[in-house]
Amino acid sequence: KDFITPLLQDSGFFLNTKKERYYTGKKKMVITGLVLNSGHLTVGKRRKKKIRSALYHYFIKKDNTLNENQLTGHLAFIYNIEPDYVQKTINKYKTRLIVKAKATAIEK
Repeated sequence: KDFITPLLQDSGFFLNTKKERYYTGKKKMVITGLVLNSGHLTVGKRRKKKIRSALYHYFIKKDNTLNENQLTGHLAFIYNIEPDYVQKTINKYKTRLIVKAKATAIEK
């Protein structure tokens, strides 16, 4: 803090001490909607659950009320932070769709 304050003031900025927070490594840190946990950046469980639910309703339940652009945007945002999670989730639904398509074809 002693190092940063003069640099900010020289540039015409100031620290708002009412908004200062000190984090330790013992608890998860939520900063601007992202979760920093043990040095690993994630989007958090809530956002992951929400996107999984939306994908399920969109692909499996064929819910047309969901906005495809919003769904794509959320996936792109998460992909920038956790690309492995997005790949795993997409593969899960690809597999489900293939199995469902095969089952439908067999029934006919």
